[in-house]
Amino acid sequence: MSAETESGDVLVVHSSAFEGFADVTIPAEQMALREVLEKVFAARWLSVQPRVSAEADSTFRQIIPYILVTSEGCLLCYRRSVKGSENRLYGLRSIGWGGHIERADLQLRGTVLDVLSTIRATAKRELAEELGLSEPLDRKYLGLIVERDSDVGLVHVACVEAWTVSRNSNISLEDTSEDVEWQTLEDVAQNLYELESWSLHALELLKACEERG
Repeated sequence: MSAETESGDVLVVHSSAFEGFADVTIPAEQMALREVLEKVFAARWLSVQPRVSAEADSTFRQIIPYILVTSEGCLLCYRRSVKGSENRLYGLRSIGWGGHIERADLQLRGTVLDVLSTIRATAKRELAEELGLSEPLDRKYLGLIVERDSDVGLVHVACVEAWTVSRNSNISLEDTSEDVEWQTLEDVAQNLYELESWSLHALELLKACEERG
């Protein structure tokens, strides 16, 4: 995530878009990506707000592409370092990569915001910055995370995807992540107490996707 985002503008969705959703996770089988784009991320709910104010205003949720990087049955895991931009998550383990949607990430079709292209452009930029990755071999939409139990969760919504990459990918790391390693799902499950809450929910989405086949 670039330093500019910490004081710049970010894409947000009004919290009213989530009325009626009782669960923290909204898996793809419950609401397909097309329906998410049409109903939750509809133009009437979207705006661009200064991040500094959005971080403290639960009227809005900042949209975060949250990407699980997978390869040969393993997940790329890491620990958030003190050099990251979100000090409320320092020291926690994570399986999610990504960040805020900046004004420069916005993709337009004429004068209309193309939300899916915007989310994917942001994911591509973030993973290029954080890991040196380009396009994945495959990508799969897993669902949304709409957390209500933490200060971080109240002002963010995660749009979760799984990216499949080659294990031979040349990964170059930023200093915002530590202890980076490939782990099997079984290995990750042995240390759930170390994971940030979004990663716990993302694991649920991933397992649900695998069970569907």
